This record gives sequence, C-alpha cells and structure tokens, in this order.
Amino acid sequence: MRIKLERISKACLYLIVFFCIIFFACTILLVLNNGPISTDHSEENVLKDNNSEKNEDERPAELTTIMNLSPTACNLYDTSENIFFTKEDGSKLNIKDLKGKVVVITFWASWCKYCNEELKKSNEFLDIVNKFDNVEFLLVNKLDGDKETKESAIKYLNENNIPFHTVFDENLKIYKELGIKIVPTTLIIDRNGNILTYKAGEIKSTGELESLINYGLEGAHSATERFITKKLTNHLGGVNIKFKSETKEKSTLSESQGIMLEYSLLKNDKNLFNNTLNYINEYMKKDRLVSWKVQDGNATRVNAAIDDLRIYRALNEGKLKFGIENINLNKYRNSIYKYNVSKKRLVDSYDFKYKEKAEKLTLCYADFKTLKELSKNDKRFIDVYDNCIDIVENGYISDKFPLYYSKYDYNGETYTMDELNSSEAMMTLLHLVEVGELKENTVSWIKDTIRNTGILGRYKVNGDVVSGYEYESTAVYAIVALIGNEMNDQELINLALSRMEKMRINDTQNEYDGAFGNADGTEIYSFDQCMALLAYGRLEERSNDQNE
Repeated sequence: MRIKLERISKACLYLIVFFCIIFFACTILLVLNNGPISTDHSEENVLKDNNSEKNEDERPAELTTIMNLSPTACNLYDTSENIFFTKEDGSKLNIKDLKGKVVVITFWASWCKYCNEELKKSNEFLDIVNKFDNVEFLLVNKLDGDKETKESAIKYLNENNIPFHTVFDENLKIYKELGIKIVPTTLIIDRNGNILTYKAGEIKSTGELESLINYGLEGAHSATERFITKKLTNHLGGVNIKFKSETKEKSTLSESQGIMLEYSLLKNDKNLFNNTLNYINEYMKKDRLVSWKVQDGNATRVNAAIDDLRIYRALNEGKLKFGIENINLNKYRNSIYKYNVSKKRLVDSYDFKYKEKAEKLTLCYADFKTLKELSKNDKRFIDVYDNCIDIVENGYISDKFPLYYSKYDYNGETYTMDELNSSEAMMTLLHLVEVGELKENTVSWIKDTIRNTGILGRYKVNGDVVSGYEYESTAVYAIVALIGNEMNDQELINLALSRMEKMRINDTQNEYDGAFGNADGTEIYSFDQCMALLAYGRLEERSNDQNE
C-alpha cells in the first residue's frame, strides 16, 4: 500500500511538472507570436510627454488626450495686438505696448491647484526672468466673478508672497477669444507681438521656463538648430540618422543634408551651407548623383531622386545668393535627366553598381517645383513635369480618403496598393500645393483628422490605420505646417504646430533641449529634427515679411 501511494505521488509530481512545462512553452510562443513589447515601431517619432513627471502609466496614451487641453484659437506666428487686460488699479494694458519685449503670459486662478504648484516656484522663476533683458512675466487672472474675484486673487498673491503682480481678464474675454481651455496656460509672445507658442498646463521647472523664454528671444529654430549642429551632426559633418550618445556608427541620409541646405538659405547662413555642401561632395558624391545613404564613411551607390531634386534646387539658389562659383549646375542637370528619367518619366533611383534604373515612381518623389526650375534651362524636363503631374493627379484615391497612392509601377502601368507612409503622403501634398494643385477636399481631411485622432503612422488605401502604427510623427506635422504656410492657411498652421510642439523637449537643463523625441534622448531621428527646423525657418520668414 505504501509503495502504491509513493507511485501515485510520483505520478502527480510528474503531471505537475508536465503542465508547468506546457504553460511556459505556451507563454513563450504567445510572446514570440505577438512580437516584443516595444514603442519603436519605425524610425519615426513615438510620442511621450517629454516634460511630464508622471509615471509612464499615468501619461496620456495618445497625443489627442493632451490636445484636448490646448487652446483652439491661438494664431501662432501671428499678431497679438488686440489683447487687452485690466491692471490692479483699473487701467488698461495693451500687449502691443510691450513690443520690443518677450512677454510670458500665464493665465491662472487662485483656486487652481496646478496654478498653486507653479506659483510655488515663482521666486525661482523671477531669477530666471531677471537673467534676461527685455523679458516681461505677466500673470493674467482668470476673472470670472464667481470662483474668482479681484480681491481673492490679490489676497492669494499677498499671502503667498508671490513676487509678480497680476492683471485681469475681465469676463474671460481674451480667455475665450484664444480658445484657452485650462489654467494654467502660458503663451510666449515675441518682440514683434506675435504669439510663438504656448504651454497648456503647469510649467514644472526653471529649465522649462528658460527654454520657453529662449524660444521667444531667439526664435523657435534656435534650440533645434543648435541640437542638430552640436549633438546630431557627426565629426565628418553629416547629420546622423538617429541620435546615439555613445556609438561608432555614423549614418547620414541625403534627405537630411538636402533639408539643411534649404534651411541655410532661409537663414542666409553661408557657413552652414558650405559645411553641408562639403559633406555632400566629399562623402555622398561618389557617382554622378548623390548617394542616398552614407554609413561609416561608405556611400551606397544608389541615389534617391527626391533628394537630388531638392539639392539641385538649393544649389541653384545658393549659387545666386552666396555667389558660389564651383557649382556645375549644367552637369548636375544632365545627370538627373540621364539617370533618373526613363521614357520622359521620372524614376525613383539609379543603381550605379548594377547600372539599373528603378522601374517605379514613388509619388512623393515628384518635386514639381524643382522640375519646373529644371525645365527653364532644359526643355526636356517639360515632358517630365507633365508626366509627373498626370501620374500623381491620377493617383488620387477617393473623395472618402482623399490622399494619393504611394507608388506607380511602370511595368504594369498601375498604382500599387501599398500602405501609405504618412510622411511620404504629406510630402506628395506639399509638392502639389507648391504648384497650386492641392484639392480642397484633401485639406479638409487633414484638418478633420488632426482634430480627431491626429495623423497616424500608416494607412491602408481604404483609409484604415495600419495596426501597430497608431503613433504620430514630428515630421508629418512639420510638413503639414509647410503646406499651411504655402496656402497662407493659419488654421492649418495652428493645428499642425499644436501637435508638433508637444513632441519638443523644452528644458535648458536637458542636453536635448530643442530636440523632438523623448526627454531621455531616445526616439530622436534626423528627419523629424530637420523637417521641424525647415518648418520653423519658413514660418519665421513669413512672420518677418508680415512685420515689415
């Protein structure tokens, strides 16, 4: 009997071990089937609330959640001259009276616990403000006459030894006009009286405040440009694809170099132009066209037509603006036609190793503005332009999903049903709007989508979001801002920047200040940084023209 019981016990033990093995095996298979848990879905920016001190699981799951708290009617890069407040003595303050100063306006209320937390740092904030000349820090009380009165606001400031006076927004006039939704909300107004940016919610540190003040003093571009040139650019002069603090790998894309050429022209920065061009000539021009990628000093022998077109346009303008003599545009123009045109149609690329032209056109590669420029000096490009316009315009998907197919296959004379990469899709639209060919229906789709889910990473051709790509990209919104700038559409600019700026790191105590990505330095990619920088440059150019 005892032996029988021992056998039963052993059998039970074996069964337990067997089921444990089965359980762990199933768990491993499940993980492998679903893939590793990661936010790094692609080389595009995945949102995290850069300045949040909350735990990861407390942060908003989507940028849309944050956007629901943002002002809806702040016209960025536009005048604030019609903003009036009431001082404590009853006299009026017009923001235009502060022209020549950068003004930090913080809407607050004494009953607001987040305002109270921010105002606890007011002495530290005063020290930051005093570091600068011509900076005004203005508290604007949300005076509703119910939860807040002038007396309660002034009493709160006095009892808590707040070193700032307050002005009052009577009847919430400006609060409503700007579409402000929460207190605290902070606006940054530049010396010309233009609203540059805002922060909905508490300013959590002196580093964040200082970064916002620098934004107003130096312009939005300054910190981002500094990050790119000082942190993201390698010792050879190429902009690295991804920011890595400790790596021997130095990979650079021709798209980044081309964008930096464009930006240097906007800022009239001849040194940046020459440095960028020197890198292209030294490391990317091993063949007759520009290599699309250089890794560890070795250039691939394939070009990308979109980048050569961008670089050609920049060189054409740079030769005129900076008087650079050693640019042979005729030779470059002939090379583009020889290697990136087949049967009078633009092709994606040329492989110099295998001597093969691509047999497709990615629609966003059709840079119509540059093709027009090329046709002024070479009539052969007139047909190339016309054929590109036909291919792209006929690639319109539908009124329900008013974007354009990703690629056109020359062999099959048909559009592919590939998923749409949103950055590429928006670039197609930018190229269309530059020659006045963008549909109003498409612009409406962009606005509605930004207001709702935001523009997500990838879409199927039926308009559904591709599973696993439910994230938003800095570059996408930078391109949308450029579209708005081309159209002079202030609403579209506001919508694009309001989302893009939420991915920016604003903190002078962080080495990544001005970059777009996560505050720990992860998810910082060159295309995001360079496109945001180009958008800033274009918008600042527009704002300066309006102020003249």
